[in-house]
Amino acid sequence: MNTNVIIIFSFKVGHFTRQRRKLEEKISRKENELETARRELNEVEESRKKKAQMQKELEDVILSIVIY
Repeated sequence: MNTNVIIIFSFKVGHFTRQRRKLEEKISRKENELETARRELNEVEESRKKKAQMQKELEDVILSIVIY
């Protein structure tokens, strides 16, 4: 192999290594964003459940007051 081919090959390997690292970092950021979105969605779902339960309890209290 001649020296120019080795230099070009080394340059391309370095380039692809940097490109791969950047893509892995981007994937990691996107995974973090996805995990945050999942946590927030779970919090919203829990809040909805709590709201529904509180609404039911409130209706029960109001009903018990009206009955007496």
